[in-house]
Amino acid sequence: MSSKDGSHATSSQSVQPAVPSPALSEQPNQTGYASKDKYLFQPPITVDLPQMSREEHRIEWKRISCDFCRRRKVKCDKRDPCGQCSISFRDCVYSERSKRAVKRPKNSSSQLDAMEKRLKVVESNQFYPSPAIDVTTITPSSTLPPPIKAPLHINKNGTPKKTDSEEIGKYTTAHHFIEHGEIEFHGTSADRTFMEGLIEKLGDSSMTHQRIPVDGSVPGLFQSDARCLDEVPLPGRDHAVKLVEAAFDAQVLLHIVHRPSFDFSFNMIYSLEPREYSLKERRFLPLLYAVLAYGSLFVDPFVERLEYDEVIKQASRYFIKSKQLQDLATCNDLVSMQAIVFKNLFLIYTTRTPFCYTYLCTSMSVALRMGLHRSLNNTQDLISREISKRVFWALKLLSSEVATCVGLPTLVNDEDLDQELPLELNDAYIYKGKATTQPPNEVCYSSGLICYSRLHNILHKVLKDIYPRKGRASTEVCGSMNYTVRIEKIQEVEQELEKWATMIPLGYRLGTYYQGPAIQR
Repeated sequence: MSSKDGSHATSSQSVQPAVPSPALSEQPNQTGYASKDKYLFQPPITVDLPQMSREEHRIEWKRISCDFCRRRKVKCDKRDPCGQCSISFRDCVYSERSKRAVKRPKNSSSQLDAMEKRLKVVESNQFYPSPAIDVTTITPSSTLPPPIKAPLHINKNGTPKKTDSEEIGKYTTAHHFIEHGEIEFHGTSADRTFMEGLIEKLGDSSMTHQRIPVDGSVPGLFQSDARCLDEVPLPGRDHAVKLVEAAFDAQVLLHIVHRPSFDFSFNMIYSLEPREYSLKERRFLPLLYAVLAYGSLFVDPFVERLEYDEVIKQASRYFIKSKQLQDLATCNDLVSMQAIVFKNLFLIYTTRTPFCYTYLCTSMSVALRMGLHRSLNNTQDLISREISKRVFWALKLLSSEVATCVGLPTLVNDEDLDQELPLELNDAYIYKGKATTQPPNEVCYSSGLICYSRLHNILHKVLKDIYPRKGRASTEVCGSMNYTVRIEKIQEVEQELEKWATMIPLGYRLGTYYQGPAIQR
């Protein structure tokens, strides 16, 4: 063997070939390249590689394998050309690979812990019904009759023509809708539907310029300065339960909450961290602070070992916190409306009556905007429907009573509403999809609201017939306005009062059954 061959054999021992080496007797040599050997020859690489910098090594490491190595499923040395392509005398080809879908980052351990904690809290409170506002189950009532299909009228061009009933139905469906727990009422003018029809015909181009920037903010109605926002922590769980019970006992005639739903949200608030609150818990916080403020007015200061001024000061802090967490002008859900009612109850006990009249009229306008004065049962579940009835009638009774005290007109007339009275059932028998029968010997708290509303109907008749504001011929005597009223009108009112007294529910008649302190008050 020549010196050239010897040098080649010596150098071949220092470098391992890319393919598995056969036995020593079967090693091919350079002179036998054209022989019938079944093994491929890997030319040895004897050149020492220069030391690459860290940045060059990072760039080289990121290179992918060439198409030839990937197709043969062999390891590519990622050189240009690589060893496998050098054997076949070909260039390395790197085809453009398709972009893979970016994987979403997995939840961190803190997020997983928060989700597990929330799930445990929900499971521990599973004996309570779901909260009053839950958009996942808001479906049309299954008790409604199936819609009647109207006959289609065909135009000359072959397209079906909409009937008058379909046109009317289009406007009525736009009056009231619920989306993500929010309620909105568009009135009977159907202006929104008219504008949507114009947009469909003219296209989606903007017809008017925006007068207010998207990111601009407008001061809220009755909204306090945000710079005065102080941290008002929630009281301890036991003390909060005592304040909640005091608040509900003080307004037993205005039963506006669904107690199982309230207790469910209450347990969620005290079981989760503030950073773990969802939209439902954040909506519930203003209601909870308003209930705590109202309940603080009825706790015994001697039992709490506090001065009366300290109790009122703490109640005012809860009230201010509830007001800061909620904007009255943007209220569009039932939980927020419940918070508004409790804030009005707090003001009735602590503020002058003319100011309460202004607040109640503003709150009633929000309820009208949400459509709570209409009986639209096909868009709400049973719990939300009952809460809507209770909230509206509570606001109507309060505004009517305060308006009578200050001698001002009421905001809503009976001719403008068709909302039904609440069901005479306790909360434990009202579910989202059905209502069960209540035992006859159990006191129903909703009966107090219904009986109270009947008494207000008699009050309205007294104001209309006995103390009219206009339409009566009067004479001025000694600086006062005097007018005559027929005795038959007074006797008619007396008869209605006697009839009302006989219709008082048995649980609300003093001396007939044992009543709790709340009903006795």
